[in-house]
Amino acid sequence: MKKLKELRKKNGLTMKKVSEHLEMAESSYCLCEHGKRKLSFVRLVELAKLYGCSVADFVDEAEASE
Repeated sequence: MKKLKELRKKNGLTMKKVSEHLEMAESSYCLCEHGKRKLSFVRLVELAKLYGCSVADFVDEAEASE
């Protein structure tokens, strides 16, 4: 999910800070940013709150059609 990295950087956060907020290992969050692991809906909601956006903002049109 390239949007994860894009929104994290836009908000000036490191992977370490985001993974701590989500209470997960930084290595696990890194896998999510690289599309090798999926975040649960609950964690997506937490990220949306952190970034002040909608859960839908994490999905681009190409990913939604898969």
